[in-house]
Amino acid sequence: MSNIENIIEKYFEFFHHNKIDLKSKFLIAVSGGLDSMTILDISKKCGLEISAAHINYGLRGEENIIEKKLVEEYCKNKNIKLYNKDAQLNTSENIQNEARKIRYDFFNEIIHQNKLDYIITAHHQNDNHESFLYHAIRGNGISRLKGITEKNGNILRPALRFSKTILKDYAQKYKVPYDHGHSEWIQRWPENR
Repeated sequence: MSNIENIIEKYFEFFHHNKIDLKSKFLIAVSGGLDSMTILDISKKCGLEISAAHINYGLRGEENIIEKKLVEEYCKNKNIKLYNKDAQLNTSENIQNEARKIRYDFFNEIIHQNKLDYIITAHHQNDNHESFLYHAIRGNGISRLKGITEKNGNILRPALRFSKTILKDYAQKYKVPYDHGHSEWIQRWPENR
């Protein structure tokens, strides 16, 4: 059995291992990129009750508009409720920290207003390795030398069980539309589906 063929099984294992009821309601954080679009597709195939949330920070002009349209078209065709937000970042501040705060405030607002249970993000094994190396390079003590956790309160990261290569292979095999690098071509939905 190839890694692509057992990706659904490994995805379900995450929920079983973390004792998460599959009848829960999940909000998937979706940027329009490979990782999040693949996790959205896998979650839909698994039959989970899902909604999606997309934030346009407006930092890349036309590319942000294309991503938003891609996510909207996919969700419309798959009958997935989508929550959109346009946000402006203060570029004189730490953009990553500000974006993270905006993102999680938006996600938490959605789950509280709509009585959803969990937020799923698309952090994968490669992100986890980068996080560990970042903390190691900064000279953080042993207690801080850890990667990204699979579950942190109501935030779930089931893709930590997959490498970026596996996610890309899955997306190619199942023709998952996604932004191919913010400046490369966009695989359109539904023409190539």
